[in-house]
Amino acid sequence: MKCAGLAVAIALILSPFVLSAVEAHAPNAALEARASTSARGAEVYPEPVEGLSTNGVGAESEGETSASGAAHPEAKPFPSPSRARADIAAALTRARANGHRVLVIFGGNWCHDSRALAGWFATPRFRAMLDPHYEIVWVNVGKKTKNLDIARSYGLDGVPGTPTVLMLDAAGKPLNLADAPTWRNAASRSADAIYDHFARG
Repeated sequence: MKCAGLAVAIALILSPFVLSAVEAHAPNAALEARASTSARGAEVYPEPVEGLSTNGVGAESEGETSASGAAHPEAKPFPSPSRARADIAAALTRARANGHRVLVIFGGNWCHDSRALAGWFATPRFRAMLDPHYEIVWVNVGKKTKNLDIARSYGLDGVPGTPTVLMLDAAGKPLNLADAPTWRNAASRSADAIYDHFARG
């Protein structure tokens, strides 16, 4: 009995070192080993091991960290700058037919704030809110040197920052000239703040 007690004591003393060795060579096994230690006392939950996801949520999903390290999803929807006029015209045609408004988003795939806004717009939550109310046009402005004439034609002072988010009614009348240039910090805004803004119309 004394030998058995001594063996148990030694095992308890060495267990942290065994777990450290397991973590170094087999992270998944380390999670299981940590979980099993809960049987010796109070509840102990598995600790996350660096580089592993314990909840099955991917890095690009809503609310998680994107591949670039930003705390938002990202997308790169801006097509060739040459498509801008045709895309806006097509969106206005659809808007007149279905009573939607048009969001003309001036930005670029190089811009992290543009990618952040596009990333949120692409999530199921945002699509469910946007699709019944808006036609969305992504206007590529290059490095803020292209399609500035289009922005000016709607009353904007060019595109001082990206993204610039212009809202039009179905007739093409601008509805938010004062607000449109303020989206250059889109990557810093919360998902709920962005959602609520566009949900209000």
